[in-house]
Amino acid sequence: MSVIDQVGSGYAIVFRVHHCITDGLGLIHVLNHLTDDNDSHGSAPAMAGHPHTAQVMRESVCSRLAKIVSGIKVAAHVTRLSLLWSDARTRLKAPMTGEKQLVWLPPLEMERVRSMAKRMGVTLNDVWVAAVSGALREYLQEQGEQLDGRPLRAAVTFNLREKNNAFQLGNEFGLVALELPTNVADPRQRLVQANQRMNVIKRSHQPQATMAFLSIAGCLPRPLQHFALNLFTSKGSVVLTNIEGPVRSRYLAGSKMTDLICWVPQAGRMGVGLAFISYAGQIQLALFVDKDLVEYPERLMSLTYEAFAKLELATRMGSEESPAATTELAAGSAIAQPS
Repeated sequence: MSVIDQVGSGYAIVFRVHHCITDGLGLIHVLNHLTDDNDSHGSAPAMAGHPHTAQVMRESVCSRLAKIVSGIKVAAHVTRLSLLWSDARTRLKAPMTGEKQLVWLPPLEMERVRSMAKRMGVTLNDVWVAAVSGALREYLQEQGEQLDGRPLRAAVTFNLREKNNAFQLGNEFGLVALELPTNVADPRQRLVQANQRMNVIKRSHQPQATMAFLSIAGCLPRPLQHFALNLFTSKGSVVLTNIEGPVRSRYLAGSKMTDLICWVPQAGRMGVGLAFISYAGQIQLALFVDKDLVEYPERLMSLTYEAFAKLELATRMGSEESPAATTELAAGSAIAQPS
């Protein structure tokens, strides 16, 4: 943990946590227990007890039986994953140097992004996937690469944990191989395709399959672990994650947390990670990248901001609402920090 002073008119606290401890939802649970829901910093009331061990064990047994029933389907999806072609060769698949850069944007208003989703009958995650796809398309085209043919593939985190089990920490998520609509020029159609592709994944066993794949890989000898990790990460160019953060503002030692930013960890051959976290009515976007893969990370993040603006305009087409509000959304600038 590091405390950085003179960040605007306040402070920044940076936590670096290994993913083996817990996933995003587990970390939000920890954050909620370390902070308060108001600025009254006094003695905390006793915390509600967690479920009895026997109850957890009983639920675990039932869960195992359910996993056995779907085991054949899961095995089939693992096999299909291993047979996927490697992702399209772009500069995002170049060798990594290990020099990282963290980039983030001023937050977006949650209600504006939610309105886009409602107008199209899609989810916030679909909007996120469509915006990132548009930004990657624009960025790579600016760098001289054409993406009108084969789409890029992303490893997208898929939560498998129930919120009331977040206290158990650990990891309960799958990584799904998603073909991003980077080959679609029209923002509205890009959003439609993002929604359709995510719906196919939601109806499949792919998230459970990749969770099983990664769990088994963790029990293998180290050389086989590296082989399994490279097998999986060679299938995509970027990692995408979204985390549902606290709905209301949190307070630490009586001081209000104004922003909450997260960066997705990198693994294997994937050196580009984009994260989306909601917090107190706003959405924060962040990029964690190997500098040799994305030479201008601030530009990529600015294009992500612009992609949201284009989506907002496209989803307003045919409605009575004025698109003038998109001006403010497109005006954000990226902030970068070397890691």
